[in-house]
Amino acid sequence: MNGELFQICRIVAATKNALKTRNKIAYEKGKYENIIQFQFLPQKKLLVKCVFKADSVSNWYALP
Repeated sequence: MNGELFQICRIVAATKNALKTRNKIAYEKGKYENIIQFQFLPQKKLLVKCVFKADSVSNWYALP
């Protein structure tokens, strides 16, 4: 299995488990991973474009 696909499967499984148990997401990155960063599509709010970035899976999960 491809490394990125394996990482996505682990994130989805951890998120699904967090939703079922209503706990915080429990995801630990692999030894080969240095950083994880999620970039969201820009959103227009009045006259300003907001770009969100999450530096971890738990931050990504907590964002609205």
